[in-house]
Amino acid sequence: MDEIDAALDFRNVSIVANYIAERTKDAQFVIISLRNNMFELADRLVGIYKTSHCTKSIAINPNMIATLTSIPTIANPSSSSAKRTSTPQTPLPTTTASQLSQHASQSSSSPATEQTTQDNKNDNVDQAPSSQVSSA
Repeated sequence: MDEIDAALDFRNVSIVANYIAERTKDAQFVIISLRNNMFELADRLVGIYKTSHCTKSIAINPNMIATLTSIPTIANPSSSSAKRTSTPQTPLPTTTASQLSQHASQSSSSPATEQTTQDNKNDNVDQAPSSQVSSA
């Protein structure tokens, strides 16, 4: 089901997500969604991304990651008796984030950008000798 929750508000996305989870306990299908409350009820999340002109995917079990990344209780520095706890998050694996950032940095240099960069290099050479040009 492709983005059936796109036009819904938070409350109705939760209603649809719970309905699907309740009615499909013994079924398997794919829901394409960008909504966090739909992710929360998923048994498996699959991320699809492109890197080096190749489409790749990664699948994670959010319940397993939540137990592995639980955050311990931290003492509040302003009061020795007060303590706070953080809710466990389900972040994407580090490899995926680094791969996505590498892809973003690689894809940001388009031919127009490369030409502008080359023009800027030529401008710097014409303006002053390299010993007088400060590098940023």
